[in-house]
Amino acid sequence: MADDIQNAMNLDEEPQRFIFVDEGGNERPFESVGSMAIDEVTYMAFLPYVEDPEAEMELELVVMQIVPDANGDGQLAPIEDDELYESVCERFIAQIIADCECDCDDEDCDCCHGDEESDFEDGCDCQSDCDCDEA
Repeated sequence: MADDIQNAMNLDEEPQRFIFVDEGGNERPFESVGSMAIDEVTYMAFLPYVEDPEAEMELELVVMQIVPDANGDGQLAPIEDDELYESVCERFIAQIIADCECDCDDEDCDCCHGDEESDFEDGCDCQSDCDCDEA
């Protein structure tokens, strides 16, 4: 698992898939979406893996911390402090939004242009150097 974690932290690679067991004992596949260090602790974020990207699903961000084991390898562990968990999730969400790459002229763009449910006034989740509002 340590190699999987190290590979997942390399964002130039394809997302790594992990199987997590939920509270009901059900195995669920997730994909890594990034890692970040906060106060010398490394955290990884995961989204549910779906084979059909067009399928409707509720987005569920899962964040775990990486803790060293007896061999010095990293192991995923849950974040026990609810307040810390929420804070780390918010930072990942902000980073994901900031990293959004969109081509606003693309009809297949997934970034919520014109989406009535968007939390952003102009309908764009990018908040980066895109030209969404110049059209």
